[in-house]
Amino acid sequence: MKVLSALAGALIWILACVVGLLGALLSVTIILLPLGIPLLMLARRLFRSAAALFVPRKLRERAQELGSSSREGEATT
Repeated sequence: MKVLSALAGALIWILACVVGLLGALLSVTIILLPLGIPLLMLARRLFRSAAALFVPRKLRERAQELGSSSREGEATT
């Protein structure tokens, strides 16, 4: 199961690299900037999901708990 998860993460990471490179190239030109920015945001989301596949599930759940508790602390201050 870990091997399949790592393989899927690697494939998503490669796809994110290609999408990010395409977004960066489109962002260089002023005319294609409206297409490049959403592609860069999509690449960021793909990188995030690829990294989540490499991290074990227990660690991911613990990190989400810590993240939500820190967000709640920020909201009260």
